[in-house]
Amino acid sequence: MSVAGICALAVCAAIIALSLRELRPEMARLLALAASLVVMGAAVAMAAEFVAALKDFSLISLPLAEFLRPMLKVTGIAYIAQFAAELCRDCGETALAGRVELAGKTAVTLMSFPIIKDVFLKLMNFL
Repeated sequence: MSVAGICALAVCAAIIALSLRELRPEMARLLALAASLVVMGAAVAMAAEFVAALKDFSLISLPLAEFLRPMLKVTGIAYIAQFAAELCRDCGETALAGRVELAGKTAVTLMSFPIIKDVFLKLMNFL
């Protein structure tokens, strides 16, 4: 699905959910959740193509290969945490959304530390 198709789906779902909200608020939330999952599925499919291209590139550039896996994990964690937080906000759980974001940021920090350490050590060896 193209980005234009994803945007069209999201806008149509939002308009229908807005119309439904007055009559059947629970159905409006379910529609929004279903549309969110479809959009997320399309985004994951596009990301799979990106990951395949990066793997091909990492075979050419071996120094990049050691950083590729943690970078992809960090990116995945950030996207998943953001998606989960937005779903929590859509359900009216702003405090829970904040905690999900905090957990995501903490996980990203922990995953990033070995990369930062390696870069720092290589820089020190270079100097």
